[in-house]
Amino acid sequence: MASFQTLHDEVKEITLNVLQQYTPLEIDTDEKLESSKLYIADEKLNEKLLFLQLKLDSELDESDVRKYGFQKIVNLLNPYSCATNYYIVIEKKWKQVNDPQKVRDRLDEEFEVWKNVYTKHALKELKGNDKLSAEDIKAHEQDIASNIREKKQKHEYIKENFSNLDVRICSKKRAHDYGTIHMTHLDKQKKRTKRHLSVKVPNVLYYIEPIESNKLDEYLMVAENIYGDVWVLKNS
Repeated sequence: MASFQTLHDEVKEITLNVLQQYTPLEIDTDEKLESSKLYIADEKLNEKLLFLQLKLDSELDESDVRKYGFQKIVNLLNPYSCATNYYIVIEKKWKQVNDPQKVRDRLDEEFEVWKNVYTKHALKELKGNDKLSAEDIKAHEQDIASNIREKKQKHEYIKENFSNLDVRICSKKRAHDYGTIHMTHLDKQKKRTKRHLSVKVPNVLYYIEPIESNKLDEYLMVAENIYGDVWVLKNS
C-alpha cells in the first residue's frame, strides 16, 4: 500500500513538472469552487502524459486504481481520440449512486472525503479569525473533533445495518456549477461527446486545430463580433 502511494507521488511530481511548461486556461465556475485548469495538449504532450499514466496504472491492482491511479493526478479528457473542435459551457453537476452494492463499496470513501473537506474548511475558518482567543480556538477544535466522532458513529451504524436501510449517495442538494467541455473527435466527426472539468486536478484536452478551414472559420473571418458570442454578417 505504501509503495503505491510512493509511486503515485513520484509520477505526480513528474507530471506537474511537465505541465508547468504550459499555460492553462482558467475556467471560472461556481463561486464556492476553485477555477478549473484546462491544458491544451498537442500530440507530444499527450504522448508524455499517456506514458506517465501507463507507468503508474500498470503497477496498480484494479482495486487500487481508484485511490492511487493517474486520474487522481490529471483528468485526461480524451487521450485516445484527438479533438478537432470544442466549446465549454457551465452546467449543474451532481453525483447519484443508487445501486446498493456500489453504495456499500463507496461508503468508506465518502466518509473520508467528507471528513477531509469538513476539517480543512473548519480549521481554515478558525485560523482566519483573529478575533478568537487561544481558548476559543481550542474549544472549536474540540467541537470539530466531536462532530467527526458523531458522524463516524452514524457511518458505522449505516454499515452495520445496511441491509435494513435505503441508503443512497446523491449530491443534488448541494449541486454546483461546473465547466463542461463538448468536443468533436477526429475519428468521430458526426458524434460530439462531453466531459465535466475537474476543479481538483488539472484537465487536459488533446486538441489539434484543423489545418483546412471550414465554413464556420470562413464566416468568423468576415463577420463582425457585436457582443459576447454574437456575430453578424451583413448581406451584400
